[in-house]
Amino acid sequence: MLAVVRSMVQTVITHATADTIQFILFANKTYWSALLHSHKLMHQYRLPCRCLPLHIPQAHNKRATVLYLMEKYQQSIEMCELVLELNPYHFAAASGMGMCYLKLADYTGALQAFERSLRINPGLTHIQEYIKALRKQLPASETPEQ
Repeated sequence: MLAVVRSMVQTVITHATADTIQFILFANKTYWSALLHSHKLMHQYRLPCRCLPLHIPQAHNKRATVLYLMEKYQQSIEMCELVLELNPYHFAAASGMGMCYLKLADYTGALQAFERSLRINPGLTHIQEYIKALRKQLPASETPEQ
């Protein structure tokens, strides 16, 4: 029975279309748990992630969020970098990257990511507070130039 379930899971994950993933992400009220569950299954069965369409930055940003929640901060940063390559104006990816750098105690990296986010969207008051706190904490030699 378990072999049949594994086979079905592998088929769904490897052959899911962008429409299927969009349905899971946006139509289903439990999209966070569905995405987290699919990520765990991919990891457990060592399956490639062919289901995330490369041209949709938000799908990758959701995966970055799941990686952050799983405390896989470096992987989340890499996913945020991909999102920002696809859409340089994705302030949430830049903010998320800053949060990951904070968790890794890379305060210079966090400051740079938060400043990028603020350049994209100057109205992010909570990011302004992070920047102020980081500037106070970092020595002047470690503070990136504005």
